[in-house]
Amino acid sequence: MSEWDSHGQGTRDTAVVLPFAVAALVMPPVVLVFAAPALFAGIPLIVVYLYGVWAFAVLAALLVARRLERLERGRTKEKIEPG
Repeated sequence: MSEWDSHGQGTRDTAVVLPFAVAALVMPPVVLVFAAPALFAGIPLIVVYLYGVWAFAVLAALLVARRLERLERGRTKEKIEPG
């Protein structure tokens, strides 16, 4: 196993698991917990929850993508440099 394979494995695992985690958070059994007739700052709680999950997913995907890009750049740089 090369340095690249072991070094970025956790980041790649996160990239694989993230869509499934977000999908689980928007499945009906979980969403129905927030379907109560409650308001948060005048906004229905279910709307706040769904937009919160969406914002978390976008932010997490951005962070994972940046980390994967840095790992790939480092891998490319290692290939170019002799030694």
